[in-house]
Amino acid sequence: MLPTPEASVLFSSLGAAALAANNYKTEQPSLKKELILGGTDTTAVTLTWAICLLLRNPLVLAKAKEEINMQIGKDRYISELDTNKLVYLQAIVKETLRLYPPAPLSSPREFTENCILGSYHIKKGTRLIPNLWKIHRDPSVWSDPLEFKPERFLTTHKDVDVRGHHFELLPFGSGRRICAGMSLGLHMVHFTLANFLHSFDILDPAAEPIDMTEIFGFTNTKAIPLEILVKPRIDTSSATLTWAICLILGNPLVLEKVKAELDIQVGKERYINESDISNLIYLQAIVKETLRLYPTAPLSAPREFIEDCTLGSYNVKKGTRLITNLWKIHTDFKVWPDPLEFKPERFLTTHKDIDIRGHHFELLTFGNGRRFFHFHLTLSKGVNVTTDTNCRGVFVLFSSHVALALGSYLAGQVSLVTKELILGGTDSTAVTLTWAICLLLRSPLVLEKAKEEIGTQIGKDGYISESDISKLVYLQAIVKETLRLYPPAPLSSPREFTENCILGGYHVKKETRFIPNLWKIHRDPSVWSDPLEFKPERFLTTHKDVDVRGHHFELLPFGSGRRICAGMSLGLRMVHFTLANLLHSFDILNPSAEPIDMTEIFGFTNTKATPLEILVKPRLSPSFYETF
Repeated sequence: MLPTPEASVLFSSLGAAALAANNYKTEQPSLKKELILGGTDTTAVTLTWAICLLLRNPLVLAKAKEEINMQIGKDRYISELDTNKLVYLQAIVKETLRLYPPAPLSSPREFTENCILGSYHIKKGTRLIPNLWKIHRDPSVWSDPLEFKPERFLTTHKDVDVRGHHFELLPFGSGRRICAGMSLGLHMVHFTLANFLHSFDILDPAAEPIDMTEIFGFTNTKAIPLEILVKPRIDTSSATLTWAICLILGNPLVLEKVKAELDIQVGKERYINESDISNLIYLQAIVKETLRLYPTAPLSAPREFIEDCTLGSYNVKKGTRLITNLWKIHTDFKVWPDPLEFKPERFLTTHKDIDIRGHHFELLTFGNGRRFFHFHLTLSKGVNVTTDTNCRGVFVLFSSHVALALGSYLAGQVSLVTKELILGGTDSTAVTLTWAICLLLRSPLVLEKAKEEIGTQIGKDGYISESDISKLVYLQAIVKETLRLYPPAPLSSPREFTENCILGGYHVKKETRFIPNLWKIHRDPSVWSDPLEFKPERFLTTHKDVDVRGHHFELLPFGSGRRICAGMSLGLRMVHFTLANLLHSFDILNPSAEPIDMTEIFGFTNTKATPLEILVKPRLSPSFYETF
């Protein structure tokens, strides 16, 4: 227990009676979303405080960037493995967690016998809530405890970690009730912060120092929302979203109209699914109009003329290179009335048949032909494509307007992408958990076998810790089989051939781009017996040596090689740990007499077409849930 009375908040054992009297409902909604959102909330809080501290300490910020430049360089992305090299960045995260622990009060502990703590006589059954915020600022342990000094974790406190081994620094608690998502959270914070500092310059838009007032609650939140300016240090794909937000905010009537559409088509009681987008016609028109006014790349990829021809009044020689000025085309007054005005309605009336997929030459946001999205398709007669940007004799249709637009594009302020990174990981994790629960409910024998394994390995009175997952072999097989049948991303990221080769009887040219169809590979009958059946046992027998980490090409839910999913380890831990706790703590039931619908919606993620609805009932004694 903690040695100082100042470092704790005691509350009476009378509270135990109130907890014991809690009336548990026989049917509870799924708590999967709460588990995921609980993790993202604390991660976002830590990242917010870290950015605040860095902006208030420019020398620390500069030193962090210098370390990233030395260890990573400016010409590549940061991988998860790179964070091990970023020692100073790790010290920054430790110091942030010391000053601003995500949960300022730790989870309750109960005394199992009478004892004396400090000068207090404490009875058996009393509950203790450690005050982490106070412990982390104890002047008897920390020199200059209120100062932000990451260097302390490289010198005087270099052996102190945040994993519950040192009682002077306990941001995740300690012992059996240590935060289950500690490893996930640390990975996420290190990886996100490193990429953020690597990709953007961050600035304080106000002349006054950032306000550091806290709001104490379940999480240690900043009282005033953080507002910062970010400028790209490397290329970013957020420009279109940034322009769209700017245009909408500058046109209140458009904003109200799109909000009204969202209320009608989606409502205010649920999240937007990918399948909803097809119903949001006005929102699609807004995106088209944004891409018309501010194409992501104002100049298209170069084309090379393979024969002499006349273009307009110009005689163009064979071998001349052409760079199309998309910005100029998209604002041509001969095609677009009021071309400089933001009018999404044009795509619902006069230009309703025009799309952005390269079929209409007046709107070529993503190019067209063979260079459309980098896929090798047939191009119009007379023009070939080159990727050589250091070409001579280039025929460029380029006006001074483009120079202004390009300069504005590069200097524009880009929205903060931290939340996008976090949500990208939770989306794929939620999809996998949803499919796993669906498959278990459709396979009662598998569900019972999973519960039996948990009962044998953990017991009905035990709590599942992250270290217990290695014992749950059958549960791991269930997750593998789920990822085989329903990979989170059904299509892998593109690969480019570096030389000419033959693939399955096809002659494939160098530089051809290839997108592996994981969904098809995972259901190949020449590799998998009964490929459409849910049989976790296959990973304990015929395929026991096959894993999901990119080593076996018959099972690649996270891809493989240098471009393998950076969050693979985090995602697997989250899925195993959440699913194990759900099955251990609750009985899950299908509320309908009909089998669960397994229709998929293919998109960036392999989403279930109809939302999953289940009933859950507590399996264990009420005392088990008191600590939740």
